[in-house]
Amino acid sequence: MDENQTKAQINIRDYLDLKFGELEKRLELRDRLTDKALMKAESTLAIRLESMNEFRMQLKSQAGTFITREEFEIHMRRTEDKIAYLTKIIYIGIGALAVVQLLIRYTPNLIG
Repeated sequence: MDENQTKAQINIRDYLDLKFGELEKRLELRDRLTDKALMKAESTLAIRLESMNEFRMQLKSQAGTFITREEFEIHMRRTEDKIAYLTKIIYIGIGALAVVQLLIRYTPNLIG
């Protein structure tokens, strides 16, 4: 082997070592940035899940304050019955008032 070939081999070896070193540094940087991005994504996800859990608990506690359909229907029937009862009383009162007015209007004619 002559001297030029030896220098070329050394230069190629140095060049390849340099390039592999740069590649290794880039891969290490990429790994660190990937790890950092994953950690950030995990913390963001944890925050979002926590807020979702809070929202779920709020809905659950809110749902506990609502009445059931059966309770609502019972209250509606009672209210409708009361309205019907009061309506009957008003009609009876109006009828009695009409009778009294008729008696007042026609009683003097009958007496006199």
